[in-house]
Amino acid sequence: MSEHIQHIHTDSDQTYGSLRIQAALVAIGFTHGRQRVVRLMKNLNIKARRKRCFKVTTDSQHTLPIADNILDRKFIVIEPCQAWVADISVP
Repeated sequence: MSEHIQHIHTDSDQTYGSLRIQAALVAIGFTHGRQRVVRLMKNLNIKARRKRCFKVTTDSQHTLPIADNILDRKFIVIEPCQAWVADISVP
């Protein structure tokens, strides 16, 4: 059963906890309770990885100067060197 627990845990990218692992074991055909799964996971040193909490990274209440919106959503220019743009997205 320990091998099945390790296999289920690695297949889930180490995100399944005892509840989901126990449900997967029931689907396979094991009839053991969740506390046994908890105990075996503890003996195998298996823990579910938690999702990261949402962290706010934008501070809109700052006192720093804000650049003027020179382009004002007018993306078509008549002469060259009127507007410079860049793409900062990461592929």
